Amino acid sequence: MKRFGSVILICLLPLILIGMSTDWMNQIRTPNNPSNVANILSKIADLNGRDNARTWMQSEVINQSWTTEWTGTFRSVYTYNSQGNMATVTYFLPETNTSGWSTFQRITYTYNEQNWMTMVYYESFSTGNWLPQYRLLVTYTGEFSAESVSQNWSTDTNSWTDTYKTFMTYNASHQLAESLMQSYQGENLVNVSKTIYTYENGHYTELLSQSWVNSVWVNGGRQLFTYNGNDEVLYYYQAWTNDAWQNTTKRTTSYISPSHPEVIIIYNWGADITDWQLSQQSLYMYDADNNYSIILSQNYTGGTWIDASRQLFSWSNITGNDEQISSAPVMSSSNYPNPFHQATSICFQLKKQASGNIEIYNIKGQKVKIIPFQFQSGSHELKWDGRDEMNRETSSGIYLYHVNVNHVPVIRKMVKLF
Repeated sequence: MKRFGSVILICLLPLILIGMSTDWMNQIRTPNNPSNVANILSKIADLNGRDNARTWMQSEVINQSWTTEWTGTFRSVYTYNSQGNMATVTYFLPETNTSGWSTFQRITYTYNEQNWMTMVYYESFSTGNWLPQYRLLVTYTGEFSAESVSQNWSTDTNSWTDTYKTFMTYNASHQLAESLMQSYQGENLVNVSKTIYTYENGHYTELLSQSWVNSVWVNGGRQLFTYNGNDEVLYYYQAWTNDAWQNTTKRTTSYISPSHPEVIIIYNWGADITDWQLSQQSLYMYDADNNYSIILSQNYTGGTWIDASRQLFSWSNITGNDEQISSAPVMSSSNYPNPFHQATSICFQLKKQASGNIEIYNIKGQKVKIIPFQFQSGSHELKWDGRDEMNRETSSGIYLYHVNVNHVPVIRKMVKLF
């Protein structure tokens, strides 16, 4: 099977950042509905094939809204594994009457040995504990096909409930060609929606969305893209109304240099005046290392651009390739045997002398065990005897272990059997 490409679910793409404060918060609050599941899969498709050998990684984003002053709305913190793939995104909400942030939600990403994403796992934070909320499981069924199952966590039964299943097919270039979503209704699967992707010169030029209505596929909306080289310069969203495509939204992008947007302007199609009306714009500002440091979003009101929101970005300087990220303190990690019965050895390699912890979590996000260490550079091995902090035997199931140095964890999955 050929490599589908590194699949990383993050809002790193500049062109999907505009309007993210509302849309992305809606997605993390209620991830498991048809539109948001499709959005997750679409972002995975957007990032297929992206190179992991990046010098800079986005480490933090603070979102603020403007009234009479800038006020924080939410904050996101990113970590990466030793292959350069996203490991976690943790979201924080502003605390009332303070300048601090309270933990709200975490998303953890799991990958297989081929570096393909296999799970997106949502947790909410409540009374000091991480609680399971939603997960998306991806299975690669062939060279040109994959399936995903969306599941909600039931607090009544303490188990996962299947909600949606999506079938994905890929073209000869291993780009997502079609995704078909179905919902679970009892033991049956029922069509919900599908998206068809059209490409030209490696870029998708059209995304056609359809819904299953009265046993037939009905057009819903389509997105049209125009490029200058590798950069998107023009985007349209059209809705299918009265058996015809009607303009809804247009987006234009100008660039300072390739891959570095300067201004993104959004237009809405006027209801009374059949023409494009200015709606929003985003202004990109860059730091000395040519990473965008601020994205300022403004609304067009009464002939004037009015500040609405902004995003403040922090970046981590790293270098690496598909095998490792050279500045990451933990260069690799694995455990054996896996699956295991009573005990397993966790192996990891340190770039330099460091102290840290191995933190073991159950599938509910509850911390089971902490194993501290302090080692020189090189390869090391620590044994977990399958017991928790109270020396009680843990139950069988899936566990995540974090090899954590300087708050930069490498996260792996292991399975304990009876």
